[in-house]
Amino acid sequence: MAKGTLHDCERVFFRDPRSGLKITRLTHHPCISMNLYFEMCSFTEDDGHVVFLSQRYAGREAPFDLFRVQTNGMDLVQLTDCDDIGGIAVCPTTDSAYYLTRGELRRVHVKTLEEETIARVPGERPTAPRSLATIDLKGKRYFGNVVNKEGRGSLFRVDTDTGKVTLIHESDTQNHITVD
Repeated sequence: MAKGTLHDCERVFFRDPRSGLKITRLTHHPCISMNLYFEMCSFTEDDGHVVFLSQRYAGREAPFDLFRVQTNGMDLVQLTDCDDIGGIAVCPTTDSAYYLTRGELRRVHVKTLEEETIARVPGERPTAPRSLATIDLKGKRYFGNVVNKEGRGSLFRVDTDTGKVTLIHESDTQNHITVD
């Protein structure tokens, strides 16, 4: 499938046998889907949509892309079409998802699917496949990490208004960055 593809509803309703709570499962097999991270906001500001990772198709080596779905399980749409996505961060204030691909920081609007390149980053690939990044509450400062030409990790900041990239730190390993 391709970016912008509207998929059939995959929601399933059931009750947890222990607690009795009603659960709505938003996606199901055969593709693997996963939330971004428990510390990361994945919802639009109005809580109407959630952003998550899912395989593009069912297959052992299938690439992952960003998808969005309404919190009621309707309107399941593919947001990206990249084989090397990483550095993912969602900003609820701007209803945008940010991600790294092919040495660029890109932004896609979760509801309109409008996409733009924000900046070239100091490396060609994220430090890990499907890695996460972080962004401030207003969506003005993105922090991510990539592998540079020397094979070391580069932690950097991008001003999302101007595209200015600031290298913050380089080291052999980097993990779990966050902004409060």
